[in-house]
Amino acid sequence: MCLILMSKEQINPDFIIDLEEMGCGDLVIAFIKAMRPLEVGQILKARALDKGAAADIPAWCNMRMTKN
Repeated sequence: MCLILMSKEQINPDFIIDLEEMGCGDLVIAFIKAMRPLEVGQILKARALDKGAAADIPAWCNMRMTKN
């Protein structure tokens, strides 16, 4: 399950990934690879400079949640 939190409140992630200036394709692939070892309930914090990341990552998560 993928839950997107876009908040300034303090959240203690289990893992942090810096996606730097990766673009859409590479960014989503790196994000997917970073999520693979996570267990249910763990938090992955992603930092990205690409302005499209704020739309790309939630779109991928929504796609995964509706996939049969």
